[in-house]
Amino acid sequence: MYDILNIDDVDFSDIADIAGSAELILARSSNPGQFKTACKSQAKEWLLRADTVLDSLSCGDAMTLTAYYEPLHQLAFNQAASTAKLDKYRLDAFESYIRGDKTVDQYALRHTISREIDRRNPKYFGRPLQWESVCLDRWHKQFRYGASLDELSDYDTLNRVSTLLTTDLWSFETRNESSFKQTLFENHRHLLDNYQLSIINYQFLSPLQSFLLAAAPYLSPEEFRTYDTRIRSALIASPTTNRFRRKSLLLSQDKG
Repeated sequence: MYDILNIDDVDFSDIADIAGSAELILARSSNPGQFKTACKSQAKEWLLRADTVLDSLSCGDAMTLTAYYEPLHQLAFNQAASTAKLDKYRLDAFESYIRGDKTVDQYALRHTISREIDRRNPKYFGRPLQWESVCLDRWHKQFRYGASLDELSDYDTLNRVSTLLTTDLWSFETRNESSFKQTLFENHRHLLDNYQLSIINYQFLSPLQSFLLAAAPYLSPEEFRTYDTRIRSALIASPTTNRFRRKSLLLSQDKG
């Protein structure tokens, strides 16, 4: 399983392959010696292929690709990628989502915009910042009593609760912020206790993993490791997990 990725095996018309192969390169690059050197070469090849397909991908997929473009560019060239270049695809995704493009995942978009705002990227002040603020305000109101006032899918619940747990809510909760987040976690902890994870698909498991990371402050180290092992094992076993991501998970598992 430690053979170096053959970039020709990656289907660059499939965002799952694009993302999975990027995760595998990054996972292997954390190994010392020959893996680091070989992965720099793989990162360069990945970037070259990514550049050829960016304009042909849906807005949502192009935005997803940009999240991997940055760390792989740093790995390949020891310098940051062009912000202006990546901003184009991220802001195109925002405009497309506003126009009703369902290929753009609202949670991935919010995360992308929030990250750029935290970086003080001026291109995201204005309408993107306003939209991100409206999302946060709406989700906070929806969960103001610690559970959703509306019926939601597990996918929406996990993403919204994770966002609320990891965002500064002082402007909404002031001194009650810690208590609010503790209640929010306790009311959704049961989602981590699903003992049939092996039959659940990637669309649930991936946000569940994000929820676990967001919930880390409310768990003991032992509890966190138990849940983390269970979710990673389920992701590895799930037939809906991309083949390259499965290898990156196995690599991380072996290192652990």
